[in-house]
Amino acid sequence: MKKEIKCSYFEAVYLCRAYIPLAFLSMLPTLFFKPVDVINAILSYGFNFLLFLSIFIYGILRVKNKRLFNIPERDLLRFNSGIIEKRKVYFSKPCVKSAIIEKSIFSWFFNSEKIILNTGSRTDDNGNITMFISRRFEDLLLSLFYGESKSFYTVYKADIFRVFLMALSSSNAFAGVVIFIPFLNKTEELFGQKYKELIRSSLDVSPYIQDIGVPPVAAAITGLLIAGLIISVISVMLSYGFLKVEKTKENDSILVRRGVIQRNIFVTSSQKIIAYQTKQSILMSLLKICTLNYFACGQHREKGNKRVIVPAVSKKRVENFFKLDLEKSKYIETPPSFSLKAYLYFPAMWLVLVGVSCIVCFFLKFDITPFYPIIIFLFFIFSVYFVMRIAAHKKAFLYADKGKAIISFYKRLSFTKTLIPISKIQGIEITQSIFQRYRNLCNINVYVYSENKRCFKIKHLKLSSGMKFSKIINHTLL
Repeated sequence: MKKEIKCSYFEAVYLCRAYIPLAFLSMLPTLFFKPVDVINAILSYGFNFLLFLSIFIYGILRVKNKRLFNIPERDLLRFNSGIIEKRKVYFSKPCVKSAIIEKSIFSWFFNSEKIILNTGSRTDDNGNITMFISRRFEDLLLSLFYGESKSFYTVYKADIFRVFLMALSSSNAFAGVVIFIPFLNKTEELFGQKYKELIRSSLDVSPYIQDIGVPPVAAAITGLLIAGLIISVISVMLSYGFLKVEKTKENDSILVRRGVIQRNIFVTSSQKIIAYQTKQSILMSLLKICTLNYFACGQHREKGNKRVIVPAVSKKRVENFFKLDLEKSKYIETPPSFSLKAYLYFPAMWLVLVGVSCIVCFFLKFDITPFYPIIIFLFFIFSVYFVMRIAAHKKAFLYADKGKAIISFYKRLSFTKTLIPISKIQGIEITQSIFQRYRNLCNINVYVYSENKRCFKIKHLKLSSGMKFSKIINHTLL
């Protein structure tokens, strides 16, 4: 028996949403400079009305021709669409890797929600099947792939404190506020009155920060950091509020709910998750907590690539999740001690460049007093980066055994540890630069299936370690 899921008429309204601001802007001259006759009024308002009506009628015709059919006897889906050119696309249900359900306030008023089904065969943001459906069809949609909605049970529910802690500690702006003010506390004498007044007038929040004893330079930078922190925290809280993870016992499906204003539901099966990853920002590493992420097909279609599954958890809890004592394992490959130089080349080069520039200016008797804050800022940034690269060398490792591979590496001021089932690895690339050949080092790129060419990379390992890892992976796959 075929089951049909109809497209919601809200999709016609959704198509018109982009035209409404454009129509309003086109009528602004008429609103401010009233037409002198009836003809101008008809031309101004009538054209916009006809265009809006045409778009709406197009949306209605599109909705009437868009249908999703389930064909259970063949384990297929059929998706009908098109107005002039009719389309019928067939999908095998086992090939559907994930489903995304988006619920906004606007669609809620129309009793509708947006669904996106992904098989991985398309790389744009529309997915293989994208349509608005009535909310009453949600349970039917989930049951087609992942079991009845009543069979899902909650395995994790994030409280508001955990989400707030993740939002606060994942922002490097907060670490800047904590570390940066004391570092610039001695710059009061270095800036003249002109610069002080300029900073006071440029940032509204600076005078309030300066009133508690913080010098103008630090106040200005702190104001920017605080603004970035507030925006970041609000954005994360809205995206991950009410985060909940559910599973089913029958087919091991996993469902992740999140969002405050716009609710997002991501559904897939545990077998179709490509990798799990822990991520630590600078402040998270000091607090010894991390965020647990997951990678699956279709995630890039969600705005912001939201893939958090557990926020702000302890490192011990993550190790229990991985079920592997990494510190005592004899299978771990780490960068050799002499490769530390390769990790420090870039920050050391810039520190030396800034230092030499200051020395040259001193001997040439250039007055660099107005540039002291910039110089101090550069020294601070590259000093922190220098320390981070030392930590990156210490924490980097590669592991492969018992059907899983774990890669620990440093990227974008964050430490990550990624667990990948070996069956999900689709390619290994070993590269050597000219300098690495001299030291017999290499970089290893591990590729997994992803719409955006997902690659996990670890740098400056011994070439023998890379070849050993490649043999383990290839032997397991064969």
